[in-house]
Amino acid sequence: MRTSHFFSLLWLATPLALGCADQEAPLAPVSPLLGVQSGNPVVLSARGSGHIHDEVFGDGELRTFSFTALKHAGGTTTGNVQLKNRASGVTYRGSVFCLAPVENGIYVIASEDERFGGTDVGGVLPGSGAGLWLVQDNGEGSNADPDRFSQIDFTFPSTAGDLCQDLLGSLKAFFGLTDAQASAFVESFMLPIENGNISVTSKY
Repeated sequence: MRTSHFFSLLWLATPLALGCADQEAPLAPVSPLLGVQSGNPVVLSARGSGHIHDEVFGDGELRTFSFTALKHAGGTTTGNVQLKNRASGVTYRGSVFCLAPVENGIYVIASEDERFGGTDVGGVLPGSGAGLWLVQDNGEGSNADPDRFSQIDFTFPSTAGDLCQDLLGSLKAFFGLTDAQASAFVESFMLPIENGNISVTSKY
């Protein structure tokens, strides 16, 4: 399986073991409703599904994904993700535990492994790692720019949690980047989705 280039420079400074995985037949994501849980309402939700032909960082093969992430007022985040990489045959399923804003409408999501194919991905054994990826909702209608989704990368849950909580801060701290350089680095991994939609709703 070809590994992802997302955070590839971080490999030199941290013990990340990252890879890529996507889903062949996306599930219909659960429709998150804000404020439906009494006492612990949903204050931020992200959901979506779609296809990507990654010609830049991948092999050009079709990858599909489906995810739901719900952040509650009490601070917990719940949801799920399924992704399939057709070229490698790797299927990833994860349980979402983090959803956080980055900037410019980009959000980072992290999920702990429930299962993925193969013996390991980037040195992370099945069921012991975490996935990390970026999403962007660019609106609806024919005049809107395509929604965007990054590759999913594998690391360890604690590392994924730290990066999810402060992605730009982590990039700036490791490499001494300016705000503009860190933003450009994140932007370089965003890919337009095909035949799908990403929706982000916030009560903040």
